Amino acid sequence: MTKELIIILIILTISFLLFRSVGFLYKKVFESHKQIHLKFFKNLVQALIVVIGLYSIGMQFDVFKEFSSTLLLSSSLLVAVLGFAFQSSLEDFIAGVMLSLFRPFNIGERISLIGLNISGYIEDITIRHTVIRTFNNSRLMIPNSVINKEIIENTHIVDTTSSGFMDVTITYKSDLKKAKRLMSQIIAEDPDVIDERTQEEREKGIPQVQVFVRELGENGIALRASVITKDIDINFQACSNIREKIVEIFEKEGIELAYPHMTVDMEKDRGKS
Repeated sequence: MTKELIIILIILTISFLLFRSVGFLYKKVFESHKQIHLKFFKNLVQALIVVIGLYSIGMQFDVFKEFSSTLLLSSSLLVAVLGFAFQSSLEDFIAGVMLSLFRPFNIGERISLIGLNISGYIEDITIRHTVIRTFNNSRLMIPNSVINKEIIENTHIVDTTSSGFMDVTITYKSDLKKAKRLMSQIIAEDPDVIDERTQEEREKGIPQVQVFVRELGENGIALRASVITKDIDINFQACSNIREKIVEIFEKEGIELAYPHMTVDMEKDRGKS
């Protein structure tokens, strides 16, 4: 076995061990923090290990040494070659650094890219792209430079509390006060709904959920209330459960839900004919 081959095997072994050690350290110590800059730094270190390992192996060959010396002697040529070859990748790398520094989102958070009409959960970030898991469980690999230029909506960045509207329309024949009372009670009793009243508001007897008449429409009286949960993901499920409960209880209590319908007077139509 030649000396060069032994050196190459040593470089490969060291590079492999360092690469796996960085991944193991991140998984055991930092992964639970879900911080995007830690994930980016981990991927950056692993990429540097691969590049340095490949460069060290290349230096064992005379052809690569001569090529490297030529590039190093002409720094302007080196910059031009690297700039042309890695123009888009360099832009994505710099954007990744910016995202890691300013952290507009973290791993596991739900975001929306307004201009691209993309919503999903941040799953990973590399030195080139960010992985977003969509609601239908597919993965989008979006270049960091694209995300860095986008308007980002993040429901977790300051306060994860989410408020969604619950709209219900009842007929004009239904008991309005009873419908409002039942709707308020149903929403307040849902286990996922948060009570955001202050102590002073509780002492004054202000209800947890206030139901308002949003509109007097053609089909009936439109009621609206807010459903407040700890985050937007739970809010969707809570609203679904509340709607089912409203349909069930309103039917038992004689509150009729309004819907578009048409009444045809057959006798009048016959008279015209």
